[in-house]
Amino acid sequence: MKNIFLLLILASIAIGMNGQVSKRDSIASEVNAYVQTVNRAAAIFLDRQRPTGERLKAIAPHAIIYDEQQVEQFRRVLLSNDEKPEIRAMALNKLCSHIEKDDAVYKQVVAWFANPETPKVLRDETLRCIGNLSFSTIVGVLDVYPKMVTDPDTPFRVFAISKLVANDDARTKQLLVNGLQNQGTALVPPALAIRLLDLAPKKDYYPAVYKVLQETNDQDARLAAGQALGTYPEARQKLITISPDPNEQEDFRISALLALYAGDKDNIVTYVTPILQDKSASPKLQATAIQTTINTRKTMAYRKSKKAQKADDYDRMIKDIAEGRGVSTHADVRETANKYLLLVRPNF
Repeated sequence: MKNIFLLLILASIAIGMNGQVSKRDSIASEVNAYVQTVNRAAAIFLDRQRPTGERLKAIAPHAIIYDEQQVEQFRRVLLSNDEKPEIRAMALNKLCSHIEKDDAVYKQVVAWFANPETPKVLRDETLRCIGNLSFSTIVGVLDVYPKMVTDPDTPFRVFAISKLVANDDARTKQLLVNGLQNQGTALVPPALAIRLLDLAPKKDYYPAVYKVLQETNDQDARLAAGQALGTYPEARQKLITISPDPNEQEDFRISALLALYAGDKDNIVTYVTPILQDKSASPKLQATAIQTTINTRKTMAYRKSKKAQKADDYDRMIKDIAEGRGVSTHADVRETANKYLLLVRPNF
């Protein structure tokens, strides 16, 4: 009987192994078939006797070229002045991951990228390619970026500015600040300028942005300024007055609250409490307010602290809201209050 059981076990193992081998073979066969499909599509693209539309349509669905000989042929297409811009753009689309290994191609792509006179379809593809490569260590701060901060094509201008600001380029940051102070010199609209400045590691632009928050009539710029100033102590009192103010728009109140959360988590309950007691506060604002305190109080550090040994007034207010006795009985607010009780676990 034992031998029978052993044979059955061995047989089942063998069947399983054969099944795995069969599955691997099947996957390998599918991969090989797909590679052949791409190779055929690439051959169509490379055939200059075919119409442009047919060439583009054949290769468009395939992200990678597998055949090394075809890669070299795509390179020649990319660099050929006899090919249409649409064809050269498609060649670049398929070669982008290879260009860092080819100095001649790389220099040409950067030259097209920096030149506003490059045919649009080709230049747009250089932006996509360099944008993708910039997330790796392949592309750092290109020498062409400083002259591109005044590029006539907005996406290219914004891209160059963003890369320079992210690397704390003082000149570019000052140009953006100058634009906030004098719209006649602005490189981009004020709200976008503030969001771009916020990419900078060094926050020396805060005074200029705070002035925008205090003085501007541009609502988009004011909103962006409020979002950016959470860690700027001089702006804190202004944000404190915005978040509970029923005369402020919902977006401004939420942005001010989130900025306070970013810059002063230890006192977030103080900022949230009047919002949860305000009948005019929207469900979205109140739910957001509770969520900020969940994020602060659910941490193990808080739950092990002396403050968490016994439920406080805020915990009791959240319990009332969860049980439908709060200022707001909206489902979203009650759901977030219940989430607070579940994650924070106040000791009543």
